[in-house]
Amino acid sequence: MRQGSIPWTWAVPLILLLWAVPLKMLSLSIEKPPEDLPRISCAPLPAKSLLSSKVKVPFEAALFTLPTWYRAKVQSASIRPIADEPWYQFVIQGEGEPYYISAIDGREGSNEDGIYAEEIAGAYLGQSDIQQTQLLNRFDKDYRSFQKILPVYQFDSNDLEGDRVYVSTALGQVVFHKKMNEPGQMLTSLVHKAAIYNGRAAWNNT
Repeated sequence: MRQGSIPWTWAVPLILLLWAVPLKMLSLSIEKPPEDLPRISCAPLPAKSLLSSKVKVPFEAALFTLPTWYRAKVQSASIRPIADEPWYQFVIQGEGEPYYISAIDGREGSNEDGIYAEEIAGAYLGQSDIQQTQLLNRFDKDYRSFQKILPVYQFDSNDLEGDRVYVSTALGQVVFHKKMNEPGQMLTSLVHKAAIYNGRAAWNNT
């Protein structure tokens, strides 16, 4: 054997080692998920939902569709039934409205949050004659801080009792219900208006 040459008994294991290492590295790179995808699960549709068969886009694909700066801030994910279609809903930390991706074709949502809120309010009150009056990002005199949930959509009904509901689309439910035309509410309103009138009358008489 010449000086400096490798014995043939070593050559075969060395060749196998050099061949196996790149394959191992390749397999690891394939199995490893993208680093910018958060490890989060998705709440499915109800077991008996007729929309389940319409879901064509995998959850991971919808998650990857999100803008890069949103992915690491996803707090929760769900499939929501909106206008008879399944939509992935992503609640993003620091953002007001959730982000929506169609579970049918992967397109981004536009006004799905408002539509979803109206459907929740209508189903809760058992009527379609309702009106969205505002989207609350802070508490006010009717929706107090002890409710703890923001943002919420405020809807008013046109019935005699003046039902008002506050809807959280992130939770998928009505979080507060108030009857604006109850006797106590009406009395308070009348007393308030009378105080304003008397104050103006007293001011005009001075």
